Amino acid sequence: MGTIIMIHLLACFWFALGKGSTRGWIYQERIDNASFGDQYLVSFQWSMARLHPSTFGENMSLETTRERIFSIIVSLFALCGGGVFISSITNTMAQLQAYRQQRTRKLWVIRAYVRENHISTQLSVRVKKYVEKSLGRKLREQHAAELVPDDPRLPIRAPVALEFGPTAATSRSACRVSGESGGVSRGLGVG
Repeated sequence: MGTIIMIHLLACFWFALGKGSTRGWIYQERIDNASFGDQYLVSFQWSMARLHPSTFGENMSLETTRERIFSIIVSLFALCGGGVFISSITNTMAQLQAYRQQRTRKLWVIRAYVRENHISTQLSVRVKKYVEKSLGRKLREQHAAELVPDDPRLPIRAPVALEFGPTAATSRSACRVSGESGGVSRGLGVG
């Protein structure tokens, strides 16, 4: 909707500039005696055509200084706007890729931990669901910033305690992954 409003405003400016001189684009295009609707549609089309880089060469056919200055300003804004748009899409794609890599890494660490410590399938599924849910929530809340809870040991201790007993939930030996100690937080790759 914003793009249509912007093109509408540009069409109005182009029309005013073209009407301001007998050498203006309105007289070159021979729409000076057309109906108001036709003049508006041609102005709208004219302003859209001036935004795309492939039509910048047509700006050379403008005859009035005001039209040329306005076309330069519009062209510069179109180039800058296009660059910002492409940059924002590139950054978003990079953030999504980083999120996917982080998610894959964390789930791999969990699978290795579960396999190494012979944790039941039921508990491993619960832990995996918890991590996926917390990663999704963090992505929505923080726009792919930090995607793991501050202290993931708290919600995981209860299921570990049910499976192995209360001492296993706090034991360093029960939380080893690939020979590292440091609790479940390291096991999840966040410590």
